[in-house]
Amino acid sequence: MKESNGKPVGLLNEDPSPESRHIVNYLQCIGDFCRRYRNLQDENTRSRENFAKIVLQPYLGTVPARTTLERCEQGSAATNWGIVASYIYEMGAFPDLIRVLSQGQAPTLRIMQLIQKQQKDALSESKHRATSSLNGSDEKERLVRALRK
Repeated sequence: MKESNGKPVGLLNEDPSPESRHIVNYLQCIGDFCRRYRNLQDENTRSRENFAKIVLQPYLGTVPARTTLERCEQGSAATNWGIVASYIYEMGAFPDLIRVLSQGQAPTLRIMQLIQKQQKDALSESKHRATSSLNGSDEKERLVRALRK
């Protein structure tokens, strides 16, 4: 079934008002985050063409067209999931996305494995910061004692 403008009837083909809690607005918001992320890259990487070559090609095996990135950054529902997933992965947002999506559900083995690795890395980094902080404060105390003598 098609509307008079030739588009199939469906929520993803609607043109909602910008303030409504509509799926199209959420997709456009995600697209905007992708665009902002790309624009935060260094000047040699931030163009759509270079971002596609440098950042996205390793994920996809081919260089996506600039128009493909443009559709993704506009929040088009027709965007390839691999493009969106590559942006999300580059932004480091998958752990948070998985945590939000899995709320109230028992974690699967796959989620546990991903979280365990993330937590192990976070714990190791935290331990390193704490050790550095302690070592730094011990050295400061030694310097203060030496100056007092």
